[in-house]
Amino acid sequence: MVSGSRTLEPAPERDRPGRGGRAARNAAVLSGATLAARLLGFALGVVLGRTLGVEDYGVYGFAVALSLVVTPLADVGITQYMIRETARDAARAEAEMRDLLRVKLALAVAVLAIVAAVALLRSRDSTVAVVVIVIAAAGLGDSFSQFVFGYFQGRERMGFEARLTTFAALLRAAGGIVLALVTRDLVLVVCWVLAVSVFQVGVAFARVRAPLRETRGRWAAAAWGTVLVMGAIVALTNVYTRADAVMIGLLLDDRQVGLYTAAYTLMLGLGIVPWMVGTALAPVFASTFTGDREVFAQAWREGVRATLVIAIPLALVTSILARPILERLYGPEFGDATTALAVLAWTCPLAALATLSSVALRGAGRERWILLVALAGAVMNVGLNLVLIPALGIKGAATMTVATEVMVVLAMAGLATARRLLPRPRLPLLRMLAAAAALAAVAVGLRDAPVEVSVIASMAAYVLVALATRLVGPEDIARIRQARAA
Repeated sequence: MVSGSRTLEPAPERDRPGRGGRAARNAAVLSGATLAARLLGFALGVVLGRTLGVEDYGVYGFAVALSLVVTPLADVGITQYMIRETARDAARAEAEMRDLLRVKLALAVAVLAIVAAVALLRSRDSTVAVVVIVIAAAGLGDSFSQFVFGYFQGRERMGFEARLTTFAALLRAAGGIVLALVTRDLVLVVCWVLAVSVFQVGVAFARVRAPLRETRGRWAAAAWGTVLVMGAIVALTNVYTRADAVMIGLLLDDRQVGLYTAAYTLMLGLGIVPWMVGTALAPVFASTFTGDREVFAQAWREGVRATLVIAIPLALVTSILARPILERLYGPEFGDATTALAVLAWTCPLAALATLSSVALRGAGRERWILLVALAGAVMNVGLNLVLIPALGIKGAATMTVATEVMVVLAMAGLATARRLLPRPRLPLLRMLAAAAALAAVAVGLRDAPVEVSVIASMAAYVLVALATRLVGPEDIARIRQARAA
């Protein structure tokens, strides 16, 4: 069965009516849970920056960045493989589960040992080493929870993951904020983060006791080549997005990491809403590439337009008002991160476009393209940061982050359009420029006003001009709904 009324033969079970609606509901549930987790993580980061000071916040930022870089090495694509194999044959996936977990556990122990060695070599301060090791252990624990969630994603049961991750994020943020405000002790905060991770792992594995109990422990013939490709994409992406903070910590000092982490956390906050565009369209790309290429192309065009219409004003207002925004949220001591934030803000539209390109290519089955681009991004980012960070400090790292995202977007979208997999987007450039100019004029004119007034007035100017020039209208919402319904 294909979309519309062109019914050629009885639909197989996986394509019958109702499956598309379930996919849309699952995407909405997971998007909502991820949005809540990101917002709570953002709140925790801001409070830690204000209460701990720049240097301790730098230790925390280095530990989190290092954890994000190394955690995929303990998974190597096993979680993504579990999602795919469960969707294809749940019984076979359950038979492989125990052996996959054994490999994952062995890798996790090895990765934690490497992190401990790096932490001890980087600093003779035992407190710093403890923070790095504990955060890494929490990240590895979360990766085991993700493995279980992958099993349920393959079975298209996302409610459990959404509820547990949201509750764990709330617990982590609330406890971390209270501990930071009351004790100002970073070690206690990260120990709380680890405790929540252990709690989440315990609850997650309680839900898969039955398939684990039924598995007899025989070695399963997993497609390890596919596993490694899936894992490499995640690992390389994390390298080019988070290795900069790790390198700042190794090449400079904790204070610079703290400043950069504050700017990076704000950049991540900016990207929450644009990121949701790509997430919402992921099931559309997956379901329409082989069924209705016209809808696939339409989803791409409207996704690019929506991403830019949302992300550009967020990046522009943050870039212009970087200092007052930083000082209002984190305090005056973080003012030295102004230039880094002004540059990093432009990662918001670029990263959102990269996400959109990635989910479109995944929907088209072009994972190896994504792998090659991620490899190029990782090599470019790490190689040039070795030069730029010692020479320019965090400004160099911020510039390299934006440059890497530019390369990633141009490579993925350019390759796809050159191969006629994706159409060239048609953008209302003059109307976008007019709305952005109105925002910039108001932001500059109100730069000395309270930052809340400046931001609200600037965004209001953008919205008014966007509506007046029909940059945004009711038909835009209708198109996205039409694409999702298909």
